[in-house]
Amino acid sequence: MSKHCDFCGRFFVPDPRVGNRQRSCFRKECQEARKRSSKRAWRERETPRGYFVGRYPYVKEWRHKRRSKVIQGMETALKAREGDPLAAELDAAMKRIGEITMENELLREKARRAHPLAPRRSKR
Repeated sequence: MSKHCDFCGRFFVPDPRVGNRQRSCFRKECQEARKRSSKRAWRERETPRGYFVGRYPYVKEWRHKRRSKVIQGMETALKAREGDPLAAELDAAMKRIGEITMENELLREKARRAHPLAPRRSKR
């Protein structure tokens, strides 16, 4: 089933998750135009005119409560991870990987400078 894009006029196959409700094709320009159209329609409706009026005290209180909960949750998670044996094992493995990488880089540099098998020019 193909559908007609409201913005560019091309035919497209709508996403099966959206189905008949999809109004624009998958081109970036059409997606942006659809978004602009949606924003404009929302602003022109009667409902949103007073949507944000008087909400700041409520939002400020909600943010304050939420911040406290988030900080408390982070502290709890950090306390739970302090004695994690997997984390210590991972740290040791990462340290060893770093050491091996450094050894490889040093050996490559040493081999590059030495050139034991490089062809030599004759002294004549």
